[in-house]
Amino acid sequence: MPSAALERWRTDRAFLLDDLFAAHGQVGGTGAGRRWTTAELNRALLLRVAAQFQGFAKDLHQEAAVTFGSLAQPSDPAIARVIAVGLQTKRELDRGNAQESTLASDFGRFGLKLWDEMEARHARSVGRREHLKWFNMARNGLAHDDAQMIAKVEGRRLSNRLGMAPEMA
Repeated sequence: MPSAALERWRTDRAFLLDDLFAAHGQVGGTGAGRRWTTAELNRALLLRVAAQFQGFAKDLHQEAAVTFGSLAQPSDPAIARVIAVGLQTKRELDRGNAQESTLASDFGRFGLKLWDEMEARHARSVGRREHLKWFNMARNGLAHDDAQMIAKVEGRRLSNRLGMAPEMA
């Protein structure tokens, strides 16, 4: 059965982000080169991507909790719901960013060693883990108006490392 969380990421969440990327293209063009006039739009895009990714992570965790509960107690839906709710109680994704430690902790409730599993499945996971660290640093710098953190992240040209369009660098 396909993941509802993944399907929502590929449809609803992708459409919201596509609209922002289209607006960015209209303001700054789609050709190569730095767009000084789009700096604030770039920042807004980063915050929106962070929000959509966190929403995806929460959707996926909820889906996993419901599935886990159903598999653990297939003959008693009431107990399956109790298990699913218990797996989501005090979920770190509800209080903090979708960052390395939060994802590892929340998905660890299922006995999953998230980063070990991801790195075993795909060589690019090590780099993705590093990108996530810098992405969340950028998100926090922007959300908390921390000029030093923003400067540190911008010095690394984060947007190129996230695989965004070159004009967003």
